[in-house]
Amino acid sequence: MIKHILVVEDDENIREVLEYILNDSGYEVKSTSTAREFFHKIEASNPDLIILDINLPDGDGRELCKAIKSNVRTKNIPVIMMSASLNISEILKESGANDFIPKPFNIDSFLNHVDIQLKGAHAQ
Repeated sequence: MIKHILVVEDDENIREVLEYILNDSGYEVKSTSTAREFFHKIEASNPDLIILDINLPDGDGRELCKAIKSNVRTKNIPVIMMSASLNISEILKESGANDFIPKPFNIDSFLNHVDIQLKGAHAQ
């Protein structure tokens, strides 16, 4: 069964790299660059995993993550936050995210984080 991943990243170059890596690894990927588009896509796509940038042009990824985790329908979807910030524990605590990947990232490490979260979600 193909896993569906929703990527929320405002940097077009990073978003395209993430889409390529994930598609090449056999995942189905939908992406968006804004918080507003995110809310439309999460309803339509029902993703197995969300990869979420913190700094978006129209919102804060930490707040989006809180909204995901407080919604009965989406609270069990794992969320991986991404940022150039290195304050990992604070970001995880503030947002309720399942995981964090610092930018810049290593492709193998990135895919390992994705695999771990998808396997964890499958076990729920």
